[in-house]
Amino acid sequence: MNFSKTGKVLTGVVIAGLCLYIFLKDVDINNLFTELKSVKATSLIVTCILIILTIYLRSLRWKFMLPDIPGTSRKHLFSNVMTGFMINNIMPARIGEFARAFILWKKNRFPLAISLGTLILERTIDLLVFLIFFIIPVFILPQCSSLTIYALIFTGIIIFSIVCIATYFRFQNTSIKVVTWIISKLPEKFRDRSLQICKELASTLIWLKSPKRAIITICLSFLTLLCYPAMIIVLAGNSGIPFGLLEGMFAQAFAAFGAAIPLAPGYVGTIHAIMLHGLEILGMNADKARAMIIIYHAVNYILITILGIYFFFRMKLSIKEISTAKKEMA
Repeated sequence: MNFSKTGKVLTGVVIAGLCLYIFLKDVDINNLFTELKSVKATSLIVTCILIILTIYLRSLRWKFMLPDIPGTSRKHLFSNVMTGFMINNIMPARIGEFARAFILWKKNRFPLAISLGTLILERTIDLLVFLIFFIIPVFILPQCSSLTIYALIFTGIIIFSIVCIATYFRFQNTSIKVVTWIISKLPEKFRDRSLQICKELASTLIWLKSPKRAIITICLSFLTLLCYPAMIIVLAGNSGIPFGLLEGMFAQAFAAFGAAIPLAPGYVGTIHAIMLHGLEILGMNADKARAMIIIYHAVNYILITILGIYFFFRMKLSIKEISTAKKEMA
C-alpha cells in the first residue's frame, strides 16, 4: 500500500472516529440500549424490503439512462449496483463507484466514457433530488425555518442546473464552446479532468432527447430516493414518533449530506453525526434519534454487504480487479 492509499485510509478512519465521537457524546448508554431493544421485527423486515426495492429501482433507472449501443448489454445491472454499494461499505473513498463503472465497461461492454458518465450523471440527479428533499420541508415545517437561507441557495442551484441542461439542448454547439472557454481559464491541474468530466456527462444525456425516457427516468429517480424517507418513517414509527413524509425527507437529506463525505468506508460516523443533527432540528429526542440512526445504518449496511458479496462472487469478480479498477480506468 503506497502513501496515497495509506493516507486515504487514515483520513477516513480519523473522520469516522471524530464523527462517532460527536454522535455518541453525552449519550445515555442505558437509554440507548433500551431504545435499540425495542425495535420490532416487522419494522426491520419492511426496512429490508425497501432497501432491496431502492436498489432495484436504481438499476432500472440506470437501464433507461444507458444509450442504445450495438454490442452492449443491460443485463445484471441489479447485481452491479448491489456490488458497488457493498464495496463502498468496506472500502474508503467511494471505490464502489469506480467498481460499478468498471463492471459496466468490462462485463456489459459499454464505452468507458459512458460507464463513468452515467454514474456521474446519476449522482448529480441524486444530489438534486436530495436538495429538493431538504428544500420542501424547510419551507413548510416551522421547526426548520431557521434553515431558509440554505433552502434558497439550494433552490438557486437546482434552477441553475435545469437552465444549463435546457440551454445545452437548445444551443448545443454554443454551449460546448462556452464550457470549453470556462474550463480553459481553470488552473492547469483541474483543466484536463474538468474537460473529461464534461465530455462524459455530455455523452450520457441522450436519454433526455426522448420525452418518454426522460419522464420515466425522472419518476424512477424520485421513487428510488423516496424509499429512504420511507425507511425513516417506519423506524420512527417503531419508536412511537409520528413522522410524516416531510420529516422523512428532511432527515434523509441530512443522511445524504453525511454520506456525501467520501473517505469514511460505509459512511460510518459521517452519516451518524449529520443525520443526528437533522433529527434534533425536527425535535426528536437524542437517545431515540441515535437508536434510530444506528438501526437505519446497520440494516442498510448488513443487508447490502451480504447481498453484495453474493453477487460479487456470482459475477466472478476478483479483489485484484476491483482494487485496480480506478487505476486501470485512468
